[in-house]
Amino acid sequence: MKWGTKGMVSERLRYLDFLRGIAVILVMAGHFIDVATWGTEIPGVIHPNNIGMLPITPTDTQQYWRTSVFLVDSGGVQNAIVGVVFFFILTGCFIPDSLNHYGRKKFLINRFFRIFPTLWVCMIIDGIVVYILQGIQFSINTWLLTMCGLWKVFNVAPVSGVLWTLDIGLFFYLFCTAIGKFSLRRVYFMYIGIIIAVLMLPSDNYWICLIAGNLKWMSLILVGVCFNLVQKNMNDGVWGGGGYTPVLCSIMLSFISFNIFKYRFGDQTTYPKLATFVFCFSIFFLLIYLNKLNPVIFNKKYYAPIYWLAKHCFTIYLLHVSVGIPLMFWLREKGESSYLAIILGIVSSLFMAQVVTWVVEKPSIALVKSLMRRYKTNITQ
Repeated sequence: MKWGTKGMVSERLRYLDFLRGIAVILVMAGHFIDVATWGTEIPGVIHPNNIGMLPITPTDTQQYWRTSVFLVDSGGVQNAIVGVVFFFILTGCFIPDSLNHYGRKKFLINRFFRIFPTLWVCMIIDGIVVYILQGIQFSINTWLLTMCGLWKVFNVAPVSGVLWTLDIGLFFYLFCTAIGKFSLRRVYFMYIGIIIAVLMLPSDNYWICLIAGNLKWMSLILVGVCFNLVQKNMNDGVWGGGGYTPVLCSIMLSFISFNIFKYRFGDQTTYPKLATFVFCFSIFFLLIYLNKLNPVIFNKKYYAPIYWLAKHCFTIYLLHVSVGIPLMFWLREKGESSYLAIILGIVSSLFMAQVVTWVVEKPSIALVKSLMRRYKTNITQ
C-alpha cells in the first residue's frame, strides 16, 4: 500500500493519525489541566476583573495536575508543548503530498476552503462564549485581522490565543507554493538558509523577529517533510534499513535552529530543550517501529476515540480554550467541583467541535473537492 497522494494517510501509515489524536489529548491536557491549575491570568479568555479568582482548579481541588508534574519531573517536558511539536511534524508529513497532487494554485484554494470557513465560524463561537461568560469584547479591528489571519502581522492580539500555530501553518503554506515541489536537497538548502537567517538577522525589529520565529518553526515542520520524502524513497526501493538517517539529520538541524533562535531572540519555553526533542522524537520513532512490527496495532476499531479526536483536531483546536475554559470558570464560580468543571469543559468543547465539523468543515471540504473536479473537467475539455 502506497503513501497517500491526497494528504491522507494510507492504512499502512495509520499510526500518524494515531499520533495526531495523541497530540490533541496532550494539547487539551495542557490547557484544561495545566493552565486551569496554575494559570494566574488567561488573556482573551478570562476577564482581567476576574483574575483574582484564578487559578480555576487549584491543586488542592483535584489531582489531575500530578500527571503534568510527573512529565516535567521525569522528562523535563510539558503536555501542550509535546502536542504542538507533534502537530508541526505531522503538518510536514502530509502537506507535501497535497501540494504535489493539486499543484500550486489549487493547493492554495484547497487550503483556503479547508481553513477559513471553519476558522470564521469557530472565532464567532469563541467570541460569543467569552462575551456571555466573561463579558470580553473584541474590537472590529481585532475581528477583521483575526478572520484574515493577519493579526500577527499587525501585532494585534487575536480573538483566540491558540491561533499562533495557525499563523505559522499559513506561513508554511505560502512557502510551499514558492517551492513547488520538495526534495531532500531542497530541504537541506532550506535548513542552511534558516540557520543563516536566524543567526544573522538583527534581533531588535518586530518584523525581523516575526520572520525569524516563523523560520524556526518551519525547521520543525521540515522534519515531517523529510520523513515524507524518506517514506516515498523507501517505497520506491531507493533506500534500505538506514533510510531514516536524513530524518535524524533534519531533527538535529531543527534543534540547532531552535537554540540559535533562543540565543539570538530569547525563548523562555521548553521547546528548544534537548529533553523536548528527545522525548517527542523517541515517541515518533517508537510508533514507526511498532507500525513496522505489526501495523494491525493501530487498527481504527481498537482506538476509535483517539481517531475521532484526530478527525476533529482542527475544530477542537479552534474551540477548546475559548469554549471550555470560560465554562470551567463559570462552573467553579457556581461552586461546582473541579472534576465536574474539567469534564464538562472538555465535553462542551468536543460537542461544539462535532457540530462545527458537521455544519461547516465537512461542507467546505466537499465544496472545494467539487470545485477541483470542475476545474479538472474544464481543463480536459
